[in-house]
Amino acid sequence: MKGNKLNIWRIIIAIVIGSIIGSYLSDYFSMWYKPLGYYKNIGMAAPTAIDLNIFKILFQISIKANIGTIVGLIIALYVNNRI
Repeated sequence: MKGNKLNIWRIIIAIVIGSIIGSYLSDYFSMWYKPLGYYKNIGMAAPTAIDLNIFKILFQISIKANIGTIVGLIIALYVNNRI
């Protein structure tokens, strides 16, 4: 069971690192190839609020994805499965 938990965390870390590196490289190379700079926001535009008079909770999930993010994600998952 412990090995399974470590594998899940390794996959999550690979997804985050691959997305960050892919996004950074896409921003860098968009100076020369403009379509790499196109982003698509996926998620909620405005936060959803739960107001209970004592406190207020706001929920919002948004992902800013581009071609580099997706390519970095795929490469990170491929490398993660090879290890």
